[in-house]
Amino acid sequence: MRIIIAGDFSLQGRVAKCNDLDVLKYLMGGVNHCRSADFSVINFESPVTEVRTPILKDGPNLKNPPVSYKLLKSIGFNVFTLANNHLKDFGSQGVIDTIKGCQENGFLYVGAGRDLHDAAKPLILKWYNQTVAIINACENESSIAAKDEAGCAPLDIICLYRQIHELKQVVDKVICIFHGGVEHYQLPTPNMKKKFHFLADAGADMIVNHHQHCYSGYEMYNGVPIIYGLGNFYFDNHTQRNSPWNYGYMLQVDIEDGLTFKIIPFEQCNADPKVVMLSGDAFDERLAELNAVIADDEKLEKSFEVFVNTHKKPLSTFLPYGNHYLKALYHRGLFPSFLNDKRKVMMLNAVRCESHREVLLSYLEHAFPKK
Repeated sequence: MRIIIAGDFSLQGRVAKCNDLDVLKYLMGGVNHCRSADFSVINFESPVTEVRTPILKDGPNLKNPPVSYKLLKSIGFNVFTLANNHLKDFGSQGVIDTIKGCQENGFLYVGAGRDLHDAAKPLILKWYNQTVAIINACENESSIAAKDEAGCAPLDIICLYRQIHELKQVVDKVICIFHGGVEHYQLPTPNMKKKFHFLADAGADMIVNHHQHCYSGYEMYNGVPIIYGLGNFYFDNHTQRNSPWNYGYMLQVDIEDGLTFKIIPFEQCNADPKVVMLSGDAFDERLAELNAVIADDEKLEKSFEVFVNTHKKPLSTFLPYGNHYLKALYHRGLFPSFLNDKRKVMMLNAVRCESHREVLLSYLEHAFPKK
């Protein structure tokens, strides 16, 4: 069995209003690997829906146009992973509409459903005498399903452990595809590495991640390939040119007696809104650098610490600046934070302690009406 796995797809930027299938097919004409695979999987990053009212969330609300289905089918994709932080941008109905669109256009899908139980169901791929289970889940943001509400499967480490263990009794291989990590950071967080090792120990045969909008490295952990970031497959952003945003790779996964993989690098949405395939060794030097950090826990923790302290403003969410321009002034060091050490200690305790964090989450999750 051959499986292609690709990262994030959303028709934004220069192609957001393009409904011409021929033009879009031309822009992605360089992608020629998907048709040769038995199953080609892509992360469908945003819903297709006529719902106009976006949900209240942190970050932009995105849609894919209906032409997305025909476009991806013409390239050769036939499986969608739906667990991501944008699928529910237009509420539960947007999720249901997208699932219906998958069914009507002949796509298999995994990672979302009409309720939490439905969303967590794996996808079983069968090819001759081989069976492979695909598990798809995302980190807990605004897209997660509930007991009575459509959405995505959460990256719940306990539930995933049990699910992997049960699936290993009935299928040949289990591949986990997750959506998480820190945006624009080319390495896994230390905690992500620990979680993925745990799930590999639980029986996962391969773990693949996307979401960061840049590709990351990979490792072999006790014989299990763990790929920490595929990058964007197709996602135009006018602020990103010649940056890590514009480069990614697909995986070619071959399953016979064992499981092997091959990296297929490309450039996307750079000077032109195209996907351009690159030579197979295009990222080798950079991947070797990333892999060396991933292999060393001390280096990985240090790199994350440096990134947080130089590139992120994690406390800006808690400040009284709601205006975009005031936040920009704060980020430039022109406005004070108003958070003294006592307040920071209180915040640390609220989010570090498991029980305190659970109380805070419960309160905030029920603070808004359901969409």
